Amino acid sequence: TLTDRIGAGEPFDVAVLTPALIDELVAAQKVAPESRARFAQVGVGVGSREGTPARSVSTLGDLRRTLLEADSVAYGARGQSRRTNEATFEILGITEEMRGKTTLSGAGEGPVLVAEGEVELVLTLISELLREPGVQFLGPLPSEVQGYIQFEAGVSNTTQDSAAGRALIEFLSTPAFVEALQQHGLEPISR
Repeated sequence: TLTDRIGAGEPFDVAVLTPALIDELVAAQKVAPESRARFAQVGVGVGSREGTPARSVSTLGDLRRTLLEADSVAYGARGQSRRTNEATFEILGITEEMRGKTTLSGAGEGPVLVAEGEVELVLTLISELLREPGVQFLGPLPSEVQGYIQFEAGVSNTTQDSAAGRALIEFLSTPAFVEALQQHGLEPISR
């Protein structure tokens, strides 16, 4: 939705989006190509309602068992994490079993559904799991199926203060910001 707003002419100084969306803005001459910088990534994790028995998701076998034993699972209807989750089901050989027990949720809604007891498990970005009260983080998807979403920043071609935009992007690699990223479940990417 941010790229739609920018495409419609909404002013901005710095955009923080996925690399593919920054590519689109560069192609549309909305972002200065030399200003772009990749700075973080986040993986997909599994969460359950706080206070319920913790289940293991550390291996493919553990994840498969946990998903099959769950009565209901939520994940986002849009975005990269949906592709990661559905590819995981396919790799685990459980696509059919998951069909009847999955709920496709809107952006950020999956953890809320788990916290409120509407669904048993949620598969979503780790950063979303860590910030939702009432959700316990069971762990990231195993490396064999993990999919990362990367974040990149770029300065607007029409900003009134490109120096401030570039300073913000430089700040994204400082130790203080890197620490904040890690506290919220994101991993810094070195430039």
